[in-house]
Amino acid sequence: MNLEDFFQTFAFLERLERQPRSGWHQAGVRLPENVAAHSYGVAMISMWICDYLRAEGREVDVELVLRMALLHDVEESVTGDIPKPVKSQFSDIDTVEGLAQEKVLNATPSWKMYLREYSARQSLASRIVKAADVLQMQMMAVQYERESRLDLSAFFRSDIDHGIAIANAISHRIIEIHRKVISSPPKIG
Repeated sequence: MNLEDFFQTFAFLERLERQPRSGWHQAGVRLPENVAAHSYGVAMISMWICDYLRAEGREVDVELVLRMALLHDVEESVTGDIPKPVKSQFSDIDTVEGLAQEKVLNATPSWKMYLREYSARQSLASRIVKAADVLQMQMMAVQYERESRLDLSAFFRSDIDHGIAIANAISHRIIEIHRKVISSPPKIG
């Protein structure tokens, strides 16, 4: 790795700060978070889950988890944030995203292994990050519902069960909060 590798990599990664999460925009959220903010939230939730699991005595590679969390959406610096309903219409979306990841990480090939492991969803670390990805989305949906009085129920249909009991418990609690938010009358004034 050298200075040119640094500049080549971060020329792509800096775009994530300007890339809005398009699913929120399509749902009517006026000023949605960007992909970089989402990745930060995923990293923070992942770190909390790691600390929880370690307190229970489980072995967790926190560095691996955090690296995966920070890199899990790097392809969106090239592809943009493609909403899940759109992705499901294309059989070759994994190939497209893989090519975008290759382009972004061309100058930092040692980082590619984190995305391969994340995509495989076999390790505890990858399951923690995927669970945190869903939890972050659910938490943002509740926040946007509170702020804008939108019903974002469609964002709660993700299956959170990645074999991590605490993540499942958090998801169930967020869904309870969501139900209270959408059933409460709007505040006046």
